[in-house]
Amino acid sequence: KLASKLGHPIKNRIMKLIHSIKDNCTLCYACVRICPSKAMKIEDEHAKAIHERCIGCGHCVTVCPTDALYYTQSATPVSKLIEENETVVAICAPSIAGEFADISSRRNFVGMVKALGFKCVCGASFGADLVALQYKSIFEEFKGKYFISSKCPAVVYQVAKYYPNLVDNLVPVCTPVAATAAIARHQHGEEIFIVSISPCLATKMEMADPESGSIINAHIT
Repeated sequence: KLASKLGHPIKNRIMKLIHSIKDNCTLCYACVRICPSKAMKIEDEHAKAIHERCIGCGHCVTVCPTDALYYTQSATPVSKLIEENETVVAICAPSIAGEFADISSRRNFVGMVKALGFKCVCGASFGADLVALQYKSIFEEFKGKYFISSKCPAVVYQVAKYYPNLVDNLVPVCTPVAATAAIARHQHGEEIFIVSISPCLATKMEMADPESGSIINAHIT
């Protein structure tokens, strides 16, 4: 019920996610060519992001050969909160196991994250299970309507910004990390500071969404 109530984020405010370093840009146009939403432009002799068009996929940063593009960082403010002894909760994506393949013990990994100063560590896979149950319920009542998964914020923003006629086809269920965050806040109190940890840049935009900003406070990759 919680996962369904939260819904999918489509009323996002404009977030300045991608930034440029002019002196590093060689005008190779790699970012312009790969952007699926035509959110990159060449202006003043370097590449710039058109924030109104950006869906947060991060492809432009990945392909830039000269590190002329970077995305908004949150590690420093999160570290500051931990240093100030705030109650900070980490939500880790399941992909963490692949990123740190040398850590064979889940308990060891949780202990390492707690050693950084986080009060507790939650797995976004728990939220994924909740979301999956909602998907199952929706698909069991399938009546000829085609659905688009709303688990990926970048897909949701692509649909909302460029295919508004398909918004009603988005599954009206929140992302796994948003569901996990809501449960964590319910268990540990509304005053906690929730940090999402995953490779997904689009989660930064989801965090800034008016509908989910009060649930996820920061996102680091």
